[in-house]
Amino acid sequence: MAEHTADLAVNGSLLLTAPQLHHVPGRFQWADGTSKFRGVGSEVYTTQTLLDAEDRLLAAGRATPAPVVDRAIVAAVADTELPGKDYPTVGLVRAR
Repeated sequence: MAEHTADLAVNGSLLLTAPQLHHVPGRFQWADGTSKFRGVGSEVYTTQTLLDAEDRLLAAGRATPAPVVDRAIVAAVADTELPGKDYPTVGLVRAR
């Protein structure tokens, strides 16, 4: 039952582990022919659903939709005499 469940999980997943691209000498291979440089059971899998979710998160992180206020409005508000505004305005950047 456990082997069947594992087979179902593997068959519904995408293998992310890179294939072995180069010849590995016999002295560095296990009895089954796999490389001793790879850990036993070190394959990494994912699902298309997870890749799609990660893609949406990355796209959302790159998007920059935000409210925009015109520089002239910001400058006008900054220049307005407001109650309690008794700090110096020297060195503030003004909109062009």
